[in-house]
Amino acid sequence: MWMLVVWLGLFGCCALGDDPDTFGDDLDATLDTSTATATAWYADADADGYGKGAIVDRSCLPVAGAANNGDDCDDTDDAIHPAATEV
Repeated sequence: MWMLVVWLGLFGCCALGDDPDTFGDDLDATLDTSTATATAWYADADADGYGKGAIVDRSCLPVAGAANNGDDCDDTDDAIHPAATEV
């Protein structure tokens, strides 16, 4: 039985449950708790949609104050980011 289960806080990720015991995702030893489906979130101090630095969280849902990329070269200025127009 395939079930999509979102575990918030418990495992800090989204997990695709693939329990072969037909009891669904019952937190037994056969539960797949892989973090492969979770998105890495980076601190986004200037709130421009581009983060910088180390990963601050892994989650399937958006994280407040974070971006799903670490591409910002200056996280103190929201006008400076990879998609900004060059002047």
